[in-house]
Amino acid sequence: MKSEMKTDLIKLQEVLYKKSLLEKEIFDAPRTLTTNIEILNKLKKAYVEKNNYLERKTEKIGRIRDRLTDLENQRSDAERQMGEIETQREYEILDKKIKEFAMKSQELRVKYNKERQEVEDLRADMATKEAMIRSQEQEIESEKEKLESYIEEKRNELNSLEGKEQEILPGVGNDIIYKFDRIVRKKEGVAIVPIK
Repeated sequence: MKSEMKTDLIKLQEVLYKKSLLEKEIFDAPRTLTTNIEILNKLKKAYVEKNNYLERKTEKIGRIRDRLTDLENQRSDAERQMGEIETQREYEILDKKIKEFAMKSQELRVKYNKERQEVEDLRADMATKEAMIRSQEQEIESEKEKLESYIEEKRNELNSLEGKEQEILPGVGNDIIYKFDRIVRKKEGVAIVPIK
């Protein structure tokens, strides 16, 4: 009888230890997925920030373009007024204004081109980020499916072990099995040891 009880306890010890390992695997399984979701959230946040920056740059380019158009119109008006000039003094003042408009236009054109190039670079970078986000989302979906399948498989194994647990010691109360389980978990699978 004692020999049978010892054998049953050793079997129960093995079952409980395997059960604890499976529970740990089920608990730890979503960590990779969680990490990838965090990476995706960071990518999306960076994308939104760049998109906001791009919108501000685009507005700035629009303002520069409007100002450039305004300067060109003022210069054209000043050039038209050249035909109506009657004195040398008026000519010098108008000529000075035309040169100032041309100089400001040139400065703005350089700034406009620089800003446009920066916007084009930002758009290219954002296209890359969009591709990364799509790729990460696909990877996460794939991992979710694998994870669900993996967890389902481990839960089935766990249910099987619980059935074996009930078969080994059908008459033992849950409180004793609970205490025995705690010992097995604490001692990493070794609750029954020989006494010398």
